[in-house]
Amino acid sequence: ISRAMINVPDPVQATKRWSPIFIFLVFAILTLVILFKGLKNLHLNLSFPQSLAIAVGVGLMASVIGWLLINRIIVPTTVDGEDTVLLSTMSVDLRSIARLTRRLNAKATGEAAVYIEDIQGHVDQLTDMVEQSEARMQTREDLQFVEKIFTYLQIMSACFVAFAHGANDVANSIGPLAAIVSIVKGGTEALVAKTPVPIWILGLGVLVSSSGC
Repeated sequence: ISRAMINVPDPVQATKRWSPIFIFLVFAILTLVILFKGLKNLHLNLSFPQSLAIAVGVGLMASVIGWLLINRIIVPTTVDGEDTVLLSTMSVDLRSIARLTRRLNAKATGEAAVYIEDIQGHVDQLTDMVEQSEARMQTREDLQFVEKIFTYLQIMSACFVAFAHGANDVANSIGPLAAIVSIVKGGTEALVAKTPVPIWILGLGVLVSSSGC
């Protein structure tokens, strides 16, 4: 992401070009996991090709919608686009020089050590100046635009993680209730096999867990 959309002359156009691919991957992967794990109690009995086709369809639809919405956003360019690449390159080079001067200073003796220490001080000052400039660049509207786009994807993935945790909590809470219902209906022999979980028990578990009980 940094190489393709941030450290480039025009981050906005790069984000508009690459973000649909990331949107497709996020939605397709989340859809696959939901179909295979999150909805297995619904007994959809989907094969892998069917699930893959659904995931690809959801991913394509989300990427097209995302592409349409993102391309409607107009962000003014506040700084020369080459400054981003230049600062990034300078920062990497200066850090490499700083490491090299530290190694030389550790081995140098006498007057050479004094000169190398002076050079190291100037390099450290330049590095600090470049890092401060990079920090100021992060406040640019175009870079904030890039971060904002991926913030939405992070929210989506966080919601999915919350869904996964919630599903596990619901499974733990409805297990004893499902066993009780099975015993009432079929006696203790019903516990020999895998206990089926009715939809109404799943709904009750979701309601109880979401209410904070």
